[in-house]
Amino acid sequence: MMARIAELKGKKRALVVFAVVLMVVSGSYLPGKFSLTITDSVKYRLFWIDSRTDRLDVGNYVVFGLDKGLAAGVELPEQVVLGEKVLAIKRIGCDQGQVLRVRDRVAHCGENLISVAKTHSLEGVPLKAFEFTGVIPDGFVYLVGDSQDSFDSRYFGLISRSEIMAWARPIF
Repeated sequence: MMARIAELKGKKRALVVFAVVLMVVSGSYLPGKFSLTITDSVKYRLFWIDSRTDRLDVGNYVVFGLDKGLAAGVELPEQVVLGEKVLAIKRIGCDQGQVLRVRDRVAHCGENLISVAKTHSLEGVPLKAFEFTGVIPDGFVYLVGDSQDSFDSRYFGLISRSEIMAWARPIF
């Protein structure tokens, strides 16, 4: 019985690997592309990148460009720096028109707790937290990662929707 379960798990794993390889290989023929994340800031590793950004909502992951100056002091892999922009994937935690309250390093969107900013980075560098209370203006979002160590809106603040380049749909 246990051997049969192990055999089925092995076959399932092989099918998943085959499916991922097939998707990556065929990705150039589809209207979008795949992306692998290189940090632990979000819980998913593989995303389908969809260029449509007109129907994004809270909870959706997005690819966006962050001005490199806003990431000063953060160690960045060279693969994510494009000129003066840093490419990243984060989740929309609070959207335009919603009430955001960020006080004493704790952020709420409406009544929902969405993030808590740390006082220091993993390297011990002090971190300045973003503070805001009010309705998020039209055209802006508050982005969050899934890890407590994510560098996100807790530190760099609201991001213009014009900086969102794509919808990152998680696969696994």
